[in-house]
Amino acid sequence: MLNSSNGLRTVALFEGAKGLLVLLAGLGALELLHHNAQPAAEELVQHLRFNPASRYPRIFIQLAQQLTDSQLWLLGTGARSTQTSETTAGSSETFVSPPEIVSSNGVLSAMLTAGTATVKIENSNVLARVYNGLYMPPTLRVRPGDKIRLRLVNALNDPTNLHYHGLNVSPLGRSDNIFIHVRNSEVFDYEIAIPENHASGLYWYHSHQHALSESQVGGGMSGGLIVDGILDPFPELKTVKERVMLLKDSLR
Repeated sequence: MLNSSNGLRTVALFEGAKGLLVLLAGLGALELLHHNAQPAAEELVQHLRFNPASRYPRIFIQLAQQLTDSQLWLLGTGARSTQTSETTAGSSETFVSPPEIVSSNGVLSAMLTAGTATVKIENSNVLARVYNGLYMPPTLRVRPGDKIRLRLVNALNDPTNLHYHGLNVSPLGRSDNIFIHVRNSEVFDYEIAIPENHASGLYWYHSHQHALSESQVGGGMSGGLIVDGILDPFPELKTVKERVMLLKDSLR
């Protein structure tokens, strides 16, 4: 699990860095970016809690240091072309992010009902295991220091539970406890305290019922969980539109 988490953070580092460079270039900040690429890269590495001396963060910082004006101009041209295409497309955009449940005043209150529903995947109708009747259930969005108060209602015939994958939180009691078993027609109230210093990023929640997790997760029982704050060091990006893309491979 630790290796998986580190791998995901490495991907996030490089993908976030590419997006940062393109967006800044497209916003006309070429000269500013040229003079501050290395410090910005170092700040991003520190924000993601990577060791700047380890292999991939070191390569990333070195690449940022070696950026040339011509490379930045290419990035800027690509970013402007993308922005123009999106503007032209206008209302023709078909991508839709999953619904969200967002914390308020330090608390995220939510209810997820585990059940079955017939959903369309590509051109096929599939009997899936879902939360709240949705194959792509709500994304939970919190900030470091928040609490998640989530009621899980089990409308399945089999027992189930929830695991908050990647969160560094307590595995005991009503927290991220994979030994909880919520049986058919039962209700369980989770309470997850997220540390003040928790790393921001994209995580996910899913069933972790022993002996049944493969069929339940493969059947559709998973959703996104975002700990906000990854762009806090970059206020110039606060108006950039965010899209959440979650991929699933269904068991049919």
